Amino acid sequence: MLDIQIRNGIIYDGTGGAPYRGCVDILGDRIVSVGQGDREAGIVIDAAGKCVCPGFVDAHSHCDLAAVSLREMEGCLRQGVTSCVAGNCGFSPFPLTKQTNKSVLHYSEGILGSSSWGYEDFCSYRQMLKREKTAVNVISLVGHGPLHIKHLGYARREASRRELLAMCEELEQLLEQGAAGLSFGLIYVPGVYTGEQEVRALAEVLARRDRILAVHLRNEGAGLLQSVEEMLRVAEMTGVRVQLSHHKVMGEAYWGRSVQTLAKVREAKERGIRVFLDVYPYTAACSTAMVLLPPWVLEHGTQEAMEILQQEAAYERIAGDLQDGILGWENLVKSCGYDRLVVVRTGSRDGTVQGKTLRQVAKERGTEPLRSLLELLVREQGEVNVKIMGMCAQDVQRILLDEAAVIGSDGLYAPGATHPRKNGTFGRIIRDFVGEQKLLPMEKAIWKMTGRTAEIFGISHRGVLKTGNFADVLAFHPEKFRDRADYEHPERFAVGMDEVILNGKLAIREGILSNNKYGCV
Repeated sequence: MLDIQIRNGIIYDGTGGAPYRGCVDILGDRIVSVGQGDREAGIVIDAAGKCVCPGFVDAHSHCDLAAVSLREMEGCLRQGVTSCVAGNCGFSPFPLTKQTNKSVLHYSEGILGSSSWGYEDFCSYRQMLKREKTAVNVISLVGHGPLHIKHLGYARREASRRELLAMCEELEQLLEQGAAGLSFGLIYVPGVYTGEQEVRALAEVLARRDRILAVHLRNEGAGLLQSVEEMLRVAEMTGVRVQLSHHKVMGEAYWGRSVQTLAKVREAKERGIRVFLDVYPYTAACSTAMVLLPPWVLEHGTQEAMEILQQEAAYERIAGDLQDGILGWENLVKSCGYDRLVVVRTGSRDGTVQGKTLRQVAKERGTEPLRSLLELLVREQGEVNVKIMGMCAQDVQRILLDEAAVIGSDGLYAPGATHPRKNGTFGRIIRDFVGEQKLLPMEKAIWKMTGRTAEIFGISHRGVLKTGNFADVLAFHPEKFRDRADYEHPERFAVGMDEVILNGKLAIREGILSNNKYGCV
């Protein structure tokens, strides 16, 4: 007898093929047949009028630490997300040492959430996830940030030959332990200090094992085209698979350049280069406010940066850099402006600044925006997140519809909700792009959120409804499943996800969330 049978549903199997009516049969944690007739089962789910598809795979998440918390991950499950790729943008809670632990985790808090201790390697991190149990399946990349800092600290220079060799050897060990690839955050410290030579050397390690390289580009505004070209060059020279993370165009002066970036990606793919990208369906980004500062501010770590920001000489130097720019650095203040930078979180939960632009905050305090920003960062010890309203809907739509694109939420897990993408991305795709605008057929949208993502990241036995694959299965009514999160209420969960089966267990049944965690690592 089967454990679960889902019958009478319209099956979208995750391959992008045409849907068909049938059953999905589950025994243990596996799918044992798809498309056959009614059979006896312990639990029968009547999915008449519903879409039945694989669990969604979030191509870009920051749930590295939050994955063990059912409360933190409820928003994912209610969107139908059963697997998350973590360790993105150069951030991960490993590999850390006693010397680097405090500073790395402090800098990462606005992305990963708070933690007092990280992990020595992937093995110890995975052991923690298994011990605590995860609410979703976690596929983890190595963050370049802690790897680089372990060997170079925060020094604003390129790695020596010896340091580069040590980083490559350690990356080999982390991949051997089971890490799925490596991520760079070339806009963040220390990625912003990292030259193409270091990127290529680490990419060669990945290529030998056919693991993926996910990259937050150096520049998504004025230098976007050159940044894309850099990664295409790395991919061509090393043979590595490259994922362009949360691909976007930042800054009104550069809107429309997605036409050129996507053309470059298509041309590269025609030459046999393996390059892909992920995207979320929103026109605002969100990150730590520390990214607004010139990279030299953080070259001695986060604690020292707070002291630097209180110096008048530093204020004058930062003001000059924001005005004139620094070669190779993405100047978000200049490309987007203080009127499009909105405070969405502070460590102290200061309600007097939350939801206001940096210009509004400055006006209320009787000062100018830069001084107000620096004072806020010092007072909050760097724990400030900003919403960056820098994109246009046309670029987002063009990127999302491209054949190379899959869906990633870029959900942040800093304390307090900061952006609707964490709780709304997948519901928004179905409601908006499939339902209201009719830009994507359901089968293609599901492919971009399941089978295609699993294929790109090398996630075996998931993403497709097929005999022998793990039983991550969803059932939802296409007209009822929708996002509810918006910029004013980013904490709202999606509604209409009736059943979520995760590794053969009902994580959500008839819209009710289980109290158990069924994910795996």
